[in-house]
Amino acid sequence: MKMKKLNDISMKVFALVLLAGTLFISCSKDDDPVDTTPQLTVTSFSPATARENDTVTITGTGFNATNYTLNMVKFTTNRSAIVTSATETELKVLAPDCNNGPITVTVGEQSVTTTQNFTFNTDLPDPKLLSVVPESGYVGSEVNITGENFGADISAITVYFNDVEATEPELGGASNNTINVNVPEGLEPGEVTIKVVRGGYESNTWTYTVLEIPTSVKIVYWTSADGIYKGEINSDRVDISQLYSSIDPQGIEVDTEGGYIYWGNPSGKILRAAIGGTGEIQTLYDGVGYVVDIAVDRSLDKIFILCYDAETYAYEWIKSAALDGGSIETLYTLDQSIEETWVWSIKILQDDIYWTEENSKHVMKGSVNGSSEAVVLFDADDGLNDPKGIAIDEENNKIYIVDTNNSIGTIFSGSLNGGDLTTFVEADSENLINPNDAEIDLENNYLFWMNNTNSSTDGKVMRVTLDGSNVMEPLFGEIDKPFFFDLDIH
Repeated sequence: MKMKKLNDISMKVFALVLLAGTLFISCSKDDDPVDTTPQLTVTSFSPATARENDTVTITGTGFNATNYTLNMVKFTTNRSAIVTSATETELKVLAPDCNNGPITVTVGEQSVTTTQNFTFNTDLPDPKLLSVVPESGYVGSEVNITGENFGADISAITVYFNDVEATEPELGGASNNTINVNVPEGLEPGEVTIKVVRGGYESNTWTYTVLEIPTSVKIVYWTSADGIYKGEINSDRVDISQLYSSIDPQGIEVDTEGGYIYWGNPSGKILRAAIGGTGEIQTLYDGVGYVVDIAVDRSLDKIFILCYDAETYAYEWIKSAALDGGSIETLYTLDQSIEETWVWSIKILQDDIYWTEENSKHVMKGSVNGSSEAVVLFDADDGLNDPKGIAIDEENNKIYIVDTNNSIGTIFSGSLNGGDLTTFVEADSENLINPNDAEIDLENNYLFWMNNTNSSTDGKVMRVTLDGSNVMEPLFGEIDKPFFFDLDIH
């Protein structure tokens, strides 16, 4: 009996052990990981031919849509492509610079190589615009476009302002990365888009503002780093031309009656040439000192010269000489150092000479024959900080003074005999930037000045109405070393 009970117990233990083993084996099979990774395939790619950085679409399955950077794509086995987007069935990549060959896609541990070869198009990528300078201007104004992938063949390039083609674009830059064009005719004032097309490939677009053509503008002549320029605004366009090549011209006066343009230079010369831009440059005087500014008076048949001693900087002079050459007369000697005075601008009215002294903050008055003692008309006590350009309004017995304080200009007006100095145009950081020379057009009631921006290569001729409305507008821009200009007043 005892033996039977033992056998029954043994059988029960064995059954329990067998059941536990079965359950363990069953659970172990259930715990084995199931591979759910989708199969990687590539069924097609398009286009079959593309240039560098063109988008190629790869279609298939098993792509990583969660993190598109985990999809590795190589062209011709060794040129990695940039993946820009991914779904489970589509990749978009940028074609690299590569040889012809298959495309390989790798996701995780799987890799697939296409049986179809990709063909690399050796044409340049699409043109790309990086900057447009300036971003506004008149019809006829010059525009400089900087970018990439313009190529070396200008005949393959077309520049559009909206749908209007600009004529005669010019390539520039060491790597043909700039295009110079003029704003074409036929555009209305307002915003337009610029694009460059090279052999059928289009660039991105850039916004440009076509300005409304100003009215009643005199012909303007100015000095630039490389010569003498003329700007003319007609009813439908702006024309700018270089009349003469001259290194660092200083001061400029237009003698319409005599048919000449006069200017000076740092080497002490007074030069002149025909107003039309077709004559030879004549040297009238040499060795007069470092010329800063000049003024011509046809009624006196004289040219007046503001200059200084470039060797010692100890003396500054106002001199006069005949318009057709001859002897030079010193009218005034300013024996202070240049750091104390620094003469800048000169104007003539009948028997009087007016000039500015930048560092001493003076606006001065003397006589055309030097017989009267120079007097101070305005100075720092009147609110002047850095007077430069002056313009004479004989009809209203006024003098306009362009003053600067920390690069921001203010325009004052006062009596020709001194006193009554008032602010004509308040300090303006947008329209009065390091202003220099000044001129006046009484026929159309405008005051002009030359802005010298902080870059010194983006000077602008500006004007403001004299009626008190203070409407300011730019006329000509992109002037290198912008200091002096003159109006063609008939």
